[in-house]
Amino acid sequence: MALFCGPTPVREALALLRQLLIDHEGDRASEANILVWMGALEAMRGEFATARDAVGRAKRSYEDLGLTIAAVDLCGLVYGVIDMLDRKPEAAERVLRDACAICQELHQSAPLSQHASELAEALYAQDRLAEAGEWAAVGREHADEEDISAQAAWRSVAAKISARTGAPDAEQLARESVDLLAKTDALNERARSLADLGEVLRLAGRPEEAQASVDEAVRLYKEKGNVAAAALVTQRHEEPRSGLLV
Repeated sequence: MALFCGPTPVREALALLRQLLIDHEGDRASEANILVWMGALEAMRGEFATARDAVGRAKRSYEDLGLTIAAVDLCGLVYGVIDMLDRKPEAAERVLRDACAICQELHQSAPLSQHASELAEALYAQDRLAEAGEWAAVGREHADEEDISAQAAWRSVAAKISARTGAPDAEQLARESVDLLAKTDALNERARSLADLGEVLRLAGRPEEAQASVDEAVRLYKEKGNVAAAALVTQRHEEPRSGLLV
């Protein structure tokens, strides 16, 4: 997970995980823990079929071992990452709803916060702003005060929703997310917060500031080797986005 979240470039991270697979051959639980993050990293390279195959293998191992929570929760989170990078938010919605449901059933607040914010992102990508706002609120409610990732995640998606619905707190929320993550080396999360700030600024009619934020997001994605996200952010910023939805 650290290789996925941190600054290690994708190709180097995948090489390390392949070696770990060799080192832990025959240990199905360890293999599954490695494969699921290999899937997330492969998706960053745009290798979506390879990514889904790796997570599918992990999921089958978790199920065979009776690790039901990991099969639904962890694999659902990573499938969501893959589907969003592959521009399939409807598919991401389905797996993230299942992940949220199991977290709610087991009263697991920390993962619920992250999954809820990711679900809000999938709904936002489908222009379902009211539902996205409801799940962003769930993310906020369950985010631990010390969990920088969770605190940034709900703010980023809530900022975009506010920008689309005319609420006055859009830019403040987006900048709070950027500032929280600026303290970390989580390149993907930092890039996404900057891209979201760029969208908020674009919707506010400030194209030059928006472009600067998006350019920095793309730079960080490329530093990580996340070419899929870099391309997605660039395309989204160039697409016309309808104005306020009220």
